Parts: sequence; structure tokens; C-alpha cells
Amino acid sequence: MKEYVWTFIFNIVNTIILFIFLKWLLFKPIKNFLDRRTQRFEAKIEELKKRESEIEENKRLSREELEKVRQQVKTIMEQAERIAQERIQEAQQEAQRQAEAILEQARRQIEQEREQAVEAVKAQAVNLAVELASKVLQSHITPEQNKAIIEKFLEKVET
Repeated sequence: MKEYVWTFIFNIVNTIILFIFLKWLLFKPIKNFLDRRTQRFEAKIEELKKRESEIEENKRLSREELEKVRQQVKTIMEQAERIAQERIQEAQQEAQRQAEAILEQARRQIEQEREQAVEAVKAQAVNLAVELASKVLQSHITPEQNKAIIEKFLEKVET
């Protein structure tokens, strides 16, 4: 039995030595390999998280830029509409001014033609008065009578 105890102790010591040797030989390299692999996974996960946050930031910036562009388009459209309205109003005002100028020119032309007609009537009246005066002179009317007749005639013509 004594032998068995020594064999048993020897086996235990051998197992412990084998365990320590294997631990030294295999466990540390495997642990190092697993640690490095874990670190790579963690680094990749961290990189993916960073990329995801960059993507989210880019999406946010893109949305902001899109909103700015929409706002600029809206502003440009409002300005274009305002400018178009101003041009329409200016065109209407110009047309109104031209119409008023045409009317004013027509009024002046009518007034000129009226004055010319009045002048023509007056000239004709003067001619008639001269003709009448010559007839009166021929019929031997006194100068006072002649003057009175011409004055009455001119008064009638002027009114």
C-alpha cells in the first residue's frame, strides 16, 4: 500500500507539473491569442460605432443642408414672384401713363383743331364783315352808321 501512496503522490505531482507546463506552454499563448482577438473585435466594434455615428452626423448635416436649400428655393421663388409682380405693376403703370399721354395728346389736338376752327370762323366773319362793309360803303352809309354796324356784327361773331 505504501507503494500505491507513492505512486499516487507521484501521479499527482506529475499531473501538477504537467498542468503547470501545459499552462505555461499552451494557456498563455492561447490566452494571448484570445485577448488579441477580443481586442480586434472590440476595435472593429468601436470602429463600426464610430462609422455609425459619422453616418448619423452626415445624415443630420444632409438634412440640415436640404432644409437650407429648401429655404433658399422658397426665398428665391418668393423673390421671383415679387419681382414678377413688380414688373407687372410697372408695365401696368407704364401702359396707364401711355394711355394718359395719348388722351392728353388727343385733347390737345382737339383743342387745337377747335381753335383753328374758331380762327377760321373768325377769319370768315372778318371777310364777311369786310365784304359787308364794302357793300355798305357802296350804298352810302355814313361812317358812324358803318362803324356801328361793324361793331354789332363783331359782337355777334365773338359770342
